Amino acid sequence: MAIFNKFSIVWNALHELGFRQLVLYLWYQFLLKSRLLEQKTPTNSKEIPTKLRFLIPILPDKEELIAIIGNLGLKQLKNEANEILNGQVRLFGGEPRKLEIETPYIHTHWTKFESGSIQLSTNQDIKFIWELGRFGWAFTLARAYYLSGDESFAEGYWDYVSRFFAHNPKNIGPQWVSAQEVAIRLITLVFTAQIFALSPTFDQQKKNYLSTLIASHAQRILPSLAYALAQNNNHLLIEALGLLSAALALPEHPKSKIWYRKGWHWLNWAFQNQIDEEGIYIQQSVNYQRLMLQAALWANMLLKFSQREFPERTKRKLELTVKWMLSIVDWETGQMPNLGHNDGAYIFPLTLCSFGDYRPVLQAASYAFLGKLAFTDGTWNEMMFWFNDDLKNKNTRLDVSSFTNPTVLRNNQQNAWGYLRVAKFNGRPGHADQLHFDLWWRGINIAQDPGTYLYNGSPPWDNRLMSADVHNTVTIDQNDQMLRVGKFLYLEKAQGIIDSRKNDPNGNWKRIVGHHDGYRKLGIRHQRSVTMIRNGKWIIEDHIDYENQSKENDTHIIRLHWLLPDWEWELIHREVNKISIGLLSPFGEVQLHTEIMQSEIPLNLQVVRAGELVYGDGKISPNWGWVSLIYGSKIPALSFGYQIQTFLPLKISSEWNFPDYIKASTKNGKND
Repeated sequence: MAIFNKFSIVWNALHELGFRQLVLYLWYQFLLKSRLLEQKTPTNSKEIPTKLRFLIPILPDKEELIAIIGNLGLKQLKNEANEILNGQVRLFGGEPRKLEIETPYIHTHWTKFESGSIQLSTNQDIKFIWELGRFGWAFTLARAYYLSGDESFAEGYWDYVSRFFAHNPKNIGPQWVSAQEVAIRLITLVFTAQIFALSPTFDQQKKNYLSTLIASHAQRILPSLAYALAQNNNHLLIEALGLLSAALALPEHPKSKIWYRKGWHWLNWAFQNQIDEEGIYIQQSVNYQRLMLQAALWANMLLKFSQREFPERTKRKLELTVKWMLSIVDWETGQMPNLGHNDGAYIFPLTLCSFGDYRPVLQAASYAFLGKLAFTDGTWNEMMFWFNDDLKNKNTRLDVSSFTNPTVLRNNQQNAWGYLRVAKFNGRPGHADQLHFDLWWRGINIAQDPGTYLYNGSPPWDNRLMSADVHNTVTIDQNDQMLRVGKFLYLEKAQGIIDSRKNDPNGNWKRIVGHHDGYRKLGIRHQRSVTMIRNGKWIIEDHIDYENQSKENDTHIIRLHWLLPDWEWELIHREVNKISIGLLSPFGEVQLHTEIMQSEIPLNLQVVRAGELVYGDGKISPNWGWVSLIYGSKIPALSFGYQIQTFLPLKISSEWNFPDYIKASTKNGKND
C-alpha cells in the first residue's frame, strides 16, 4: 500500500507540476548528491578585484527625504540604526532581537546542509538564520547614514560585513545553501555600496573587497539554477535579478557577459510567465507579490542605468500586477488580506512604515509602471524617491477605484469591503483557501486570514496555517481541500470558478457567486455567494450539495469557520438552527448571525482562542484561534467553528451587521 501511495503521489506530481519541472528538480538532486555542486562552488578559489560600478542613477535629495519622513521619522530611523549598532535587529518587521552573525558551521560546505548530511540544531528555523544573512539591517544603517552623515553608521556597517564573512566565508555554512538568499545579499551589497561610498573612509581597499564579495555571490548562483527553474517562483526571479545586478556592477569580470545574458533572459521570462492575465503572481501570496514588485523596481533602476527598457510584454504584466494589488488593498491603512505564504519577505525595507503597510511598494510601483501615484503623500513616499530618479509627475493621481476586481466588493459609504478567494492555480498552491472570505471595515480586518507563523517549527507549527480548517470557508468530513504531500506542496488542486457577478439596477446590492471542486472525490460541490447590501449588511451563503443529483443517504459533517479579532464577545441569541453573536469592536458592536436555512437541523458552535476551547465542546486543533501578521509571531484570535451533521443539500447563511446598520434597524423597529 505504501509503495502504491508513493507511486500515486509521483504520478500526481508529474501530472500537476509538469515533466519539465520534475526533470529539472531531479537534475538538481543529481548535481547535489554526485558532489558536482560542491565542485562547482569551491571554497578556496580566490576572486580578483575588478572595477565596481554604482548603479543608482541619482541618489534622492536628502532634504526631500527628510521632509517626507519628518524630524520624528528621522529620529526613529536613527534609533533603529543605533539598535543595530548595539546588536539588536528587527527581523520580519517584529520586535528587536539579537543580531547573531556568527555560525558554528565555519568549516562545512553548504551542500552538506542541503543534502541532509548535517542538520541544524533541533527546532532551529533556518528562516531566522537566512533573514539575518539577507542584510536587511544594512538598509537601515545606509538610510540613517545618508540622512544624518553620522560616521558611526558607516563604521558599524563595515564591522558587521567583515564579521559576517569571517564567520560565513564563501560557500561555507547555511548562509550559502539557497542561491536566492545569496542573490538577495548580493543585491543589498550593490545597493548600499553607493551610499557608504560617500564616507571619507571608503577607499580603494573597501571597493576591491566589495567587488570580490559581489563576484563570489554571483558565482554561487549559476551552478544551482536548475533548482530555481524547477521551482518557477521567486527563486528564479530573484536569482536572475542577482545575476543582472552583478553583471552591471562588475562589467569587467570575466563572467559578466554570461551573468548579464542569463539574468536578463530569466528575469523577463519570470515576469512574463509568473504573472497571469489577471495580474496575480504565481505564488498566490500578496507578500510574495510585493516581493516581486520590489524586484521589478530594482530591475527598473538597473535598466535606467544601462539605458534599456523592459520588453512590451514585461511592461504589460507589471502594469497588470500593480492594478491587481491596488484592487485588494485597504485604502485607509494600506494593509491587504493575509493571503498565502507570509514569511516576512521584504528585500528592500526602504521605509519607516510597518511591515503590513503595502503603500510604500505600491506607491513606488504605481509611479514606476503606471506613471501616476496611487495614494496621497505620506511617509510611504520614501521608497518611491529611492527607486524613481525622475519625479516630474509626482503630483498626478490615479483613480484607484477604477481598478475593479471580480472577487472584491466595496461599500465606500460604509467604509467596508470584502474579498472572496476564488483562485485558478497555475502553479503550486500555497494555502488551501478556496472560497475564503476576508471582510474589512473602517480599516480593521474583521474576518481574517491566519497567515503563516512558522515553516519549520515543531508540530503542530510546521506550516500548519495553510489548511482549509483555519480559513474562513467550509470543510467537509474533516477533509482538506487538497492533498498535502509535503511542507510546501499540495496536489490534487482545488480550482475555483466565479459563477456570476451581479449588481442591483438600483444600486442597493452587489453579489459574487463562486464555487470550487476541492471535494470532487466526495462527489460534493461547495458554492458560496457574497452579497453586499448598500445599507451596511453583508450576507454570505454557503450551498453544499452533490454534484450529480446523488441519491446517497449518508450524512456529512460540515464545518463553517470564521477567524475574528480577539475582542470581547457575547452570545446574543440561540435556537436549534440559529446562532447570533456580538463582538465589541473599537467602533461599536459588530454582529454575526448564522442560520441553517433548513429548519430543525442542529447547529453546534465551538469558540477557540489561542488553541483553547472557550465555548462549546468536542475535539479542537491547537492551530485554531491564532493569527500571524509577522513571521515567527502569533497572537490570539477568536475561531468560531459552526458544525452540522446532516444530509445534503445544505444551505448556511452568515449575516454580518455593523453598528450603523444595527442602529438604523433598531430605530426602524426591525429585528434582522
